[in-house]
Amino acid sequence: MNPVLVADIGGTTTRFGLVYPDGQLRAVSVTVDDRSATLEDAIGRYLRERQVQPDAAVLAIAGAIDGDEIAVGNRSWRFLLSDLKAAFGLTMARAINDLEAVACAIVSRHDCDVRPLGATGRARQGAKVVVGAGAGLGVAAMLPSGGATWTVVASEGGHISFGPTSREEDVLFERMRDRYGRLSAAVLSGPDGVAAALPAGAIAAIMATVGPAAAEAAAARLAGRGITVLDAPVSGGVARAAAGDLLIMVSGPAGAVRRAQPVLDTLARSAPVVGPAPGDGQRMKLVNQLLCGVHIAAAAEALAFAESLGLDPGECWRVLRDGAAASFMFEDRGQRMIAGEFREPRSALDIFVKDMGLVSSAAGHAGAPAPLTAAARRLYEQGHEAGLGRLDDSALIEVLRRDRRQNRPQDRPERT
Repeated sequence: MNPVLVADIGGTTTRFGLVYPDGQLRAVSVTVDDRSATLEDAIGRYLRERQVQPDAAVLAIAGAIDGDEIAVGNRSWRFLLSDLKAAFGLTMARAINDLEAVACAIVSRHDCDVRPLGATGRARQGAKVVVGAGAGLGVAAMLPSGGATWTVVASEGGHISFGPTSREEDVLFERMRDRYGRLSAAVLSGPDGVAAALPAGAIAAIMATVGPAAAEAAAARLAGRGITVLDAPVSGGVARAAAGDLLIMVSGPAGAVRRAQPVLDTLARSAPVVGPAPGDGQRMKLVNQLLCGVHIAAAAEALAFAESLGLDPGECWRVLRDGAAASFMFEDRGQRMIAGEFREPRSALDIFVKDMGLVSSAAGHAGAPAPLTAAARRLYEQGHEAGLGRLDDSALIEVLRRDRRQNRPQDRPERT
């Protein structure tokens, strides 16, 4: 029997693989920023390179699935499943939302069931719900390990929810964001939104970095539906989320914090309460992002400076990582800068385009001077303009390397 083509078509990355009758996944290919004009072109190139004819195809798509016609989020790719099936002589071609595919994978490993959000009305009474995107995928992988029975609520809009049914309260953990940190009113409170799936008395915890104003506006919007908002932005990324090693900066009414505490304890190494109202957690997270963003920029500048001086940046990193100049970002991002590990982003550069913009805006409103933020923000914006936005944020060093090449003097400084 011929294999089944499987594909993960994201907004930034395209992955193909072949599943053979023995159940083994082979010939995995990963492409960042695929420049193919159409999905058919990308699939055709992959199959030609491997000289294989699949019997069927299953595609996980970053976008809504609307019948036969599919549009991939963040790309110009639009196609008909029927056309794809005919073009490659497939007996079957199926598409599924990418986060719904993750939900199905988690169901196979845990005591879960799956239901689409918006199609079933309310979530099961007593469910705690998590909406996953970005680090939320690590959250999603972590939460079912708590031993409870879980309801998995997967939306067609590119989001996914998870909830244990072992408690009476409902908690919505929200991880939706875009580059500019906006929360979608339609997704939060529209007719098919996550709020419509929850009963009055539920708790909505906003875990993305969206800025104080957005968190406060969401709290006011959902209060009218009897839903209490916890402001709970996270720091830590996908790997630390999956290990339950996040820092969560929590703010909101004390009663809501107490109800959410069991889930916070599952997800976080530390979940300090930083204020009594939504918006306070975002303010603390912006201080965190100022430090992170400036430290990444400083690490990039230091290692690019070392290269300009004729030093081996790897040796520089090994020597300085144990001294007073050390920082988490120098240790973590510095290693990736030296290795050039940019193509598989652990945290995309565009996240800091968004977050440093939020920091700058908040500083302006508070009348706080932020010269280091302004300098770092410009570097991230230059990275975005250079096409690095979807790469790992350690790719920021490439901005400084490019500037060094453009401004290189005729003679390198002599080493003494």
